[in-house]
Amino acid sequence: MTSAYVFASDPLAAWGQAAAIVLLVELFFFILIGLALAFGLAFGLTWIHEKAQLLKKLRPFVDSLNITSEASLQHESLPNTAPSNKIVRSVAQVPGQLTKVDEKIQQGNDKVAHAVIEFHGRTEMAKTVLKNIFLPGLNKSTQRSKILEPSFENGTQEYVPTETMTPQNGEERRNNGLETLRNVTAR
Repeated sequence: MTSAYVFASDPLAAWGQAAAIVLLVELFFFILIGLALAFGLAFGLTWIHEKAQLLKKLRPFVDSLNITSEASLQHESLPNTAPSNKIVRSVAQVPGQLTKVDEKIQQGNDKVAHAVIEFHGRTEMAKTVLKNIFLPGLNKSTQRSKILEPSFENGTQEYVPTETMTPQNGEERRNNGLETLRNVTAR
């Protein structure tokens, strides 16, 4: 009877008891979620710890691989500290082999580039020679050029540029060049 009396006496008491039950259920679910997170983090951290231990065991192997690959890049013999593992030796030789292949490719590229340059130069030379032979009238234009003339001022010989009109073809061009050469004194 007392519980009926409590319910009947104060309507807020019933609401307070309902709120307490809801809070207990809520607290129970939050505790379950916290425990699940704690177990999940514990499992994840132990897994990461195991992988870190494996990496620590792998480090000497990687260090020996680095030493042997550096030695092969510098075309030295493999050091005695390198392990006798065939995988390490074969992997360490790859950078040296790649360097050799790269050098051969570079040499081939240089040969091709020189051949292309030579071919282009020869074709331009042939075009110019054929133009001068079959179309000599096209080169009558004059060009201004600067010739260094000797000047004797202040008792010293200096070369002063002078502008002259020089034809581009024929005997006059050759004579002009010879006169320029005669005016330059040998030192």
